Amino acid sequence: MSPAVQSLQAVQSRADRGAAGAQAGSLPVAAAAMPAVARTGVVQRRIGFELETGIPLAEQIGGGGGAPVSYGPLDNDNLEAPFPGGKLMVDHVPGHAQTALENYTEWNIVEFVTDPLDDRLPQATFQNLATTWVNDLQALEGYAQANHAQVQNAPNVGPPGSGLDVRIGIPPGGDGGAHWNRFAPQATMGIKLSAIGNIFANETQAGGFAGHVRHDRIAQGAQPAEATANQIMADIHAAYPKRRHRSRSGYRDMQGLMVLICNYLLTGAANAGRGGYRKNFTTMMYKSMLSSVRNSIIGKSYPASMLGNPGRRANIANFVLNRCGRAPGDEVFDGITFGTAPVYAGAWVNSVLAGGTDLVFLAMKNPWSNEIAPENIHGDRGAVMEMRDTSDFGIGAHGIAGLNDTANIVAYLTQLYQLNKQWSRR
Repeated sequence: MSPAVQSLQAVQSRADRGAAGAQAGSLPVAAAAMPAVARTGVVQRRIGFELETGIPLAEQIGGGGGAPVSYGPLDNDNLEAPFPGGKLMVDHVPGHAQTALENYTEWNIVEFVTDPLDDRLPQATFQNLATTWVNDLQALEGYAQANHAQVQNAPNVGPPGSGLDVRIGIPPGGDGGAHWNRFAPQATMGIKLSAIGNIFANETQAGGFAGHVRHDRIAQGAQPAEATANQIMADIHAAYPKRRHRSRSGYRDMQGLMVLICNYLLTGAANAGRGGYRKNFTTMMYKSMLSSVRNSIIGKSYPASMLGNPGRRANIANFVLNRCGRAPGDEVFDGITFGTAPVYAGAWVNSVLAGGTDLVFLAMKNPWSNEIAPENIHGDRGAVMEMRDTSDFGIGAHGIAGLNDTANIVAYLTQLYQLNKQWSRR
């Protein structure tokens, strides 16, 4: 393990121990599983990264007792090997030549999933850590190019948690067209409910052109979500007059929940009838169930008075559908199913507002992944989300030449880290 990683882990371990007594019992078990601790000892949300490479992997099959050897595909959770600063998982890219030796059509590639990081590290500390990640991945790539061996023989890699015989590199006689030097990043972060509307409205950038998913998920989905949520809140004001609305406890949290609901409903309508990878229909894919977000704020007076009453809740669900232009029988996102059944807008909104099951979350998540429960972000309620395409926020990775482009990768990751730090301070 590198000195930079050891140093950071020691700092975080001391902070975790210092905060444990003050915070004991303050978070539900699911939220406490990934705490982040700032220097104040207050439990916070962390940011994490997923860095896809082109380093090839495969499961070795056979070979014992003189049996012929072949290689098979891996599911995303078939590796889970320890690696400095996080763990190695499997992802996939198309284009592998299927043969009797290698019986699969997609490349199994290494994805490095970082441990969650404190979101208030000094910039220099983060840059040192990111440099260590990249250097370790480059050493892994160099080993894979020179060897074909069990993955735990590679530098810094622990044994696969799956117990499978996972091999790294290209076997003799295998497809030699690996995507060496590939680099594709994503980031997962907690964002305050009180800030998400402004972020969607004013900090997203529509790429491509009208009628294109990349454009419309922003121009017709994220950017109008705050204004649409404000209309819904005005509908609630009119239906249930109160002397004060905006100053009531939990008002801004409930408004943020409405923004998140509207983003999905508006984006789903904008991209209805189009093909492609459904997760990329939205600029942010929620890693917290919206029903869990609702449950995290229901103890506050305003959400309790509006969403805790079944009659009011049913009317509010109708306000949401009407303002988003969706009928109850519309699919939230075309083609996204839970089991074999589509997820319909009416049932989904009602379930989210009632604190039930978020079927859109279950339909969109990977089978091996779990919910990251909503957590407080420096004193405010938040939800955890995955930034699907950082160019939607003006941070493009197009200038990165590949995994060997250390300086540009670190600069890029630093931009993302600093952006999330700015959001967490609002």
